[in-house]
Amino acid sequence: MKQKINNILSDELKEILKDFPEKLAKSMEILQKEMPIGILELSNYGWYLGYDSSPKMAVELGRKLKNGDSKKVDDILTRYYEEELDLVEKRIIDRNPNRKSIIKEAFSNHRNKKYYSSIVLLLTQIDGLCYDETKKLYFKNNKKLQRSRIYKPEVEEKISEKERFIIEGFEIPLNQSTGISEHTDNISKFPVRLNRHEILHGIDYSYGIKINSLKIISFLNYINDIIRYK
Repeated sequence: MKQKINNILSDELKEILKDFPEKLAKSMEILQKEMPIGILELSNYGWYLGYDSSPKMAVELGRKLKNGDSKKVDDILTRYYEEELDLVEKRIIDRNPNRKSIIKEAFSNHRNKKYYSSIVLLLTQIDGLCYDETKKLYFKNNKKLQRSRIYKPEVEEKISEKERFIIEGFEIPLNQSTGISEHTDNISKFPVRLNRHEILHGIDYSYGIKINSLKIISFLNYINDIIRYK
């Protein structure tokens, strides 16, 4: 009787696994094709994913944005980063102990709903993290491209030299301008208006809301991962 049950289970398992290699290959193909698209779409809306997220997350959220469901994506990522807030803060501080006081104040301001303050402090730390590791900045175009219409953060070259992207596709926001780094004349081409230059130079005075603070937290988390991943 036991042998018969084992044979039945074995046959069922064979049936389940019969197409597994093909299904796995298909899933990997979808991830490789759609994940970079998803990451780009998310950055256009001001959201970034760190290495703690799954490739599938980028694909599914990117599809929602393509289908016009940005509100759903905002809800999902708002909950996600609120739940991960303590862990994100800890990772950033652990990898950047000299910036502990600034980072703690920025996160404290966010928790106390002082979003104007949290956003400004967090934005300053993005260039700071890049400079500490590479002596290059994020919010500065590569000098070799300054006379062209191509934008790449100058830090991109240093990061690419090290080939530190553990997940293919995460380099996308470094290969072109996004809403946070775009020149103010071109901001209208993005679906949301959240731009570092406009904020730090006092042009935008309506940015101080929770979702924008979480978006900048997501961006700093992304930078922290690609610069200082261990």
